[in-house]
Amino acid sequence: QMLAGALSIAVVGSVMYAIYAARLGDAVASLPAEAREVVRDSIGGAIQLAASLPQEDALALSVAAKSAFPDALCPAVLIGAGFSLVGVLLVAKFMPARGTDVSEDDDSSLQEQALEGPLALIDERSGAGDGG
Repeated sequence: QMLAGALSIAVVGSVMYAIYAARLGDAVASLPAEAREVVRDSIGGAIQLAASLPQEDALALSVAAKSAFPDALCPAVLIGAGFSLVGVLLVAKFMPARGTDVSEDDDSSLQEQALEGPLALIDERSGAGDGG
């Protein structure tokens, strides 16, 4: 379960990063290599860097980053939803069905289950478990 979660996060993040970096395109071409990495790493970095650029370059970079991010987010969310759907289908197919072994007129086992854990102390103090 943890491995599947980590892998899906890695795949979705990689897809989002690749699309975001690709959509920035010409807006980062004139930037130095370090600045390009900052812009490609996060939209926050792109906006901060844009604030330090001349107005025309700043506008081009901020517009490119602000449009590239949702363009990358949409397919990443759809891929994540696809992973979730596959997970649900796998659970539905391979998880054993829960049987109900308790008859309707025998609710003693249900009461015992309800009195387990930290709530049992509250139930005992209030006298609710005494039956009256």
